[in-house]
Amino acid sequence: MDIPQLDIIVPQYKETEAQIRKLLDSIQSQIGFDFRIIKVTIVNDASDVLLSKEFLDHYTFEINYIRREENGGPGLTRQTGIDNTNYELFMFIDADDLLFSNITLVEIYKHILSNMNRKWAVLSTQWLEENTVNGYVFVPHQSNMVWTHGKIYNRKWIEEKGIRFHDKLRLFEDMYFNKQVVLSCAENEHLYTDAITYLWMSNPESLTRKGSAEKAYLWTYSDDFIYSADEVMKKLTELEVPRRHEIIINSIALYYYVLQTSSFLDDSEETKEKIQKIRKTAYDLIIKYESSFKESSIVNRAGYINAARNEAMNHFRFNVELITWNDWIKDLDRDFGKDNSAYNIAKM
Repeated sequence: MDIPQLDIIVPQYKETEAQIRKLLDSIQSQIGFDFRIIKVTIVNDASDVLLSKEFLDHYTFEINYIRREENGGPGLTRQTGIDNTNYELFMFIDADDLLFSNITLVEIYKHILSNMNRKWAVLSTQWLEENTVNGYVFVPHQSNMVWTHGKIYNRKWIEEKGIRFHDKLRLFEDMYFNKQVVLSCAENEHLYTDAITYLWMSNPESLTRKGSAEKAYLWTYSDDFIYSADEVMKKLTELEVPRRHEIIINSIALYYYVLQTSSFLDDSEETKEKIQKIRKTAYDLIIKYESSFKESSIVNRAGYINAARNEAMNHFRFNVELITWNDWIKDLDRDFGKDNSAYNIAKM
């Protein structure tokens, strides 16, 4: 039996050798695994923080080091990694993250080899997030469909679908890529395993966490999240992907739940303006994507909204809503509605 080979793609920007050593050590520490079937490709995103040949030669597995000429952000850096590798499978690990345990690759291949006779697009595993926003906890993510963390992709399937990272997105670029994959594939083409494989380490200077001690990232980067969701929606609409409707409903629901947490912020005019902008954007998206609500059953809509609630709870840990979904939609109509009614479209 031919065992498929795996490319591990690592975007690097400002991470030093001392920082990236932890990731490479977590790969080196794998036991019961043949390192000849993997290759690590580190893609430097036009940074002056370079890794030396002596440092990389310390490891027994193959490491390919590439430097982009222009800074493109994590999405384009990952895409550069895809374009410069050729193994049957690939996965992404951020330079400041880790493989979860010293049997992670064995766990991954155990599942892959048991599905060798199936056509599949992506294998989703479980992963943990080191979260320091409200104390210190490890947040479990069970087959989360937004991040690329803990996912192994089938290169042939991805190439046949023409799925690539967005050339402009610098935040939620992983959602743009990953949502195309998980929503475009048939149910039996998406593999799952309960194995925990990935540890998303807390880095206060990362794009999604910068400033999170004051404003959690779902609040700070809500505009970028919706822009990414809108771009995914356009792409999936072109491809007539039936499950595309969950993108926009889930995104609007995230706005709704972010607003439930606004009380932990301040009462400044800036915050009030931000809240109003979020509410207006939510209203406009409901009107724009009317078909998403009308073509989705109430059960599905409730599922997408509850998924957003769980996502927000993981980061904010609130337990009650200050305003119900239906009342919120009515309020949007009251403040922004004219001839259109968001409530008639999005009511539950």
